[in-house]
Amino acid sequence: KAQIVSIAVKGNAFLYRQVRNMVGCLADVGQKKLCPSTVQEILMAKDRRKAPAMAPAHGLYLANVEHGDFYI
Repeated sequence: KAQIVSIAVKGNAFLYRQVRNMVGCLADVGQKKLCPSTVQEILMAKDRRKAPAMAPAHGLYLANVEHGDFYI
């Protein structure tokens, strides 16, 4: 059964593909492929190779951009 999941991410800057990497990790936790406590270990390792695959681009979209008084 298809589901819609909405994840809001807010920050002042992001690295290339950072949000897709975070969503891929959260998806693995939600699917019980990864324990939530392992996420902290991955972050502390500071090694992208230890993280699960990034989320595919299809189905993801940019909903809003804010920069000072500028909004999209």
